[in-house]
Amino acid sequence: MFNSIDNENKKQITNIINEELSIANEVASKAREVSSRIIDELKNAEPADSDIPGAKKWNAAFDCEFKGCAISVSVIYYNFINKEALENANGKYDYLFSSSSKISHNLWTVVVKCYGVSGGIVKEDLYDSVQHEFEHIFQGEMGDSSLTDVNLNYMIVAANLSNPKEQIRKIAEVLYPSFNNEQDAMVNGLYAVLMKRKAPIPCWSDIKDSEIYAWLLKIRSGLEYIDSHYDNKELYKDCREVFGISLDKVLKVGEDSERRILTKIGKILIKVRKDKMTEGVVYRLGSKGKSQPYFEDYRLSELLM
Repeated sequence: MFNSIDNENKKQITNIINEELSIANEVASKAREVSSRIIDELKNAEPADSDIPGAKKWNAAFDCEFKGCAISVSVIYYNFINKEALENANGKYDYLFSSSSKISHNLWTVVVKCYGVSGGIVKEDLYDSVQHEFEHIFQGEMGDSSLTDVNLNYMIVAANLSNPKEQIRKIAEVLYPSFNNEQDAMVNGLYAVLMKRKAPIPCWSDIKDSEIYAWLLKIRSGLEYIDSHYDNKELYKDCREVFGISLDKVLKVGEDSERRILTKIGKILIKVRKDKMTEGVVYRLGSKGKSQPYFEDYRLSELLM
């Protein structure tokens, strides 16, 4: 009886994990295909001077299809002469790493920005960027309400991430990762990076360095800022005039986003371990000296201590 209940619980939990993570095989397959195409196109491209010291720039463009829609892909690749030049550019030229996607008149336009050092290319970051943008397309074509019903709000929030006024920027940083399409795309990016790592066990450093974890920290920073300035009338006014919602709504949205992201990070670790086990990557030494696959549950509360 108990074994039957346990098996049914495991089945339901697996279904919930796979559904909530939304790691679409179609997206992963298309991301691999487009990433390979990008590398091939760049091989035939001619280098040009860039506005970034210590780097050359390559451009490429091609068309493809996904989910029955036409997609125009533009690629901007920066190659740095050495790691020091890359480190100097990081933080000063944020647009270097900012890929994007948008739809207009039934045509999707994807701009992929990638980089490398000494003639190479960072394939993991390239694949991460491509998968992130094609997740947007997947959700948009599947009718994700987060891309349609709140599109205006999304544009306003995204535009204010770089607002020079700190309190407006802090509110935008709380709201931006609340959109389902952004969360799911970030989760897919983390999944892609962890699956490509050679180490069988997901490293905590990979989690902390991920885009989704960085946004988790920004949410917490924004919530603390709002809480400490809660009695500021100008903050209330900016929130209502710029974003069209109340400050209390921002706090609730941020807290809900935190819980959802924490849960997704925990579940992504479980899924990576499960998928690597399926691929025969995760092993430990058995009692008789033989390699045996194993699975270890991560408890979210312990993981994030």
